[in-house]
Amino acid sequence: MNGAMLEAVPPVVPETVPEVTSLGGVPMVREESWREVHRLFHVERRSKADIARLLAVDRKTVRSILRTAVWRS
Repeated sequence: MNGAMLEAVPPVVPETVPEVTSLGGVPMVREESWREVHRLFHVERRSKADIARLLAVDRKTVRSILRTAVWRS
């Protein structure tokens, strides 16, 4: 490529920049979601994968929630 072609191409600048937020004590999973995961698993006897699909969360998140026996705020 020659120098004229490189100068004609504008630099790629993202239109939106991801917002950086501090978690600062805010739980990743809210209590309502924690309770719903436990209800679906223990009462309705749904699989972890099914719960993940229903709630639109990762299956590993469901597994992690189920490992905690009590809600921690």
